[in-house]
Amino acid sequence: FFEKQIRQYPFLLKIIFRGELHDVSFDLLPLLKKFILETDNILPGSETVLLALSLEICHSIIRSIFNFSAQFDRISNRMEIERVIESLHSNINRKITVSDMAKIAYMSTSHFSRTFKRETGESPNSYLVKIRLERVKKLLLATDKSITEIALDCGLNSPAYLADRFRREFKLTPTEYRLSMKKGVISTNVSRNVKD
Repeated sequence: FFEKQIRQYPFLLKIIFRGELHDVSFDLLPLLKKFILETDNILPGSETVLLALSLEICHSIIRSIFNFSAQFDRISNRMEIERVIESLHSNINRKITVSDMAKIAYMSTSHFSRTFKRETGESPNSYLVKIRLERVKKLLLATDKSITEIALDCGLNSPAYLADRFRREFKLTPTEYRLSMKKGVISTNVSRNVKD
């Protein structure tokens, strides 16, 4: 099967494999998982799906061995980054590393970091802190939770870390922000009532 597929790369026909080890691309693991699932489930059409996956796996291996790098489609990259962003919002209270994010996107950590920065304009960690701080702002206004509770709800290590990051980003402590916004809402409501 492998030999039949490698014939599609005529300049490789004289290559002799001698049991060398080669790195494989990051798209191989998801393909292998799909292949195993399809094998285990044996659904109608499985034979056709398994043949298609076999071809894709085989060509992925050949391309990895000989360093054929596909030009990644920007739409595909954007879809992977969107999936990571969705996961970040859904798991905002959990510890999430760049490596975790890269796994979600099926990319190496370095490739993921470059792609994420290109697509969003920010590093993955900066983006994560930014969405956490936006969630903090909402919780400060919508709840009476303590700063410690909010820090934990938003995946920040401690109230001190939250206060430091918040102050750097918004030039106010979380408590000052909560008080100033509540006063602003109260004064806005009072002025509306006076006009009415």
